[in-house]
This record gives sequence, structure tokens and C-alpha cells, in this order.
Amino acid sequence: MLNSVAEIFNMLASGAKASQEALAQCLGNIIITCYLLGKRLGIHYALIDQAIEDQLRLEIIEDNDIEQSYGDLSELQQHLRDSHAEF
Repeated sequence: MLNSVAEIFNMLASGAKASQEALAQCLGNIIITCYLLGKRLGIHYALIDQAIEDQLRLEIIEDNDIEQSYGDLSELQQHLRDSHAEF
């Protein structure tokens, strides 16, 4: 996970335009690693999903600055709902 985070910062710091595909791959690796770490700690994937949903709901209710400015949290919440409906 730390390697992927470092790779993102290296891409951004290099001054070269990092491709969205390369950045998405690093971010995907971080998310997968978090899920696998949770599993190794005895936390089921569904519990991690629920924690994410709960945290998003709380941040939206508390009127987080990011939510106020961009609506990103509501957009992410809707994306996750839509994604889960597909499975």
C-alpha cells in the first residue's frame, strides 16, 4: 500500500502528466490492499463496506467542507450504491 501511495506522489512530483490509467491503477491497488488487510485482521469485506457507507453518511450529515464545495461525498455515496446494485 505504501509503495502505491509513494508511486502516486512520484508521478505527481515528476512534473510529467501522469495518465489517469496509471493513477487509477495505483488507487485501485491501495483499495484492494486495504480490503485484504482488513481480511487478515478478521474483518469481513461487508463490514468494511458498511464502515465506508456509515462514514460517508456521517460526513454528509456533518456538512463536510468537501461536500459543501464539490458534492464529492454524495457523488461517491451514489456511485457505491449503484455499483452494489450491479452485483
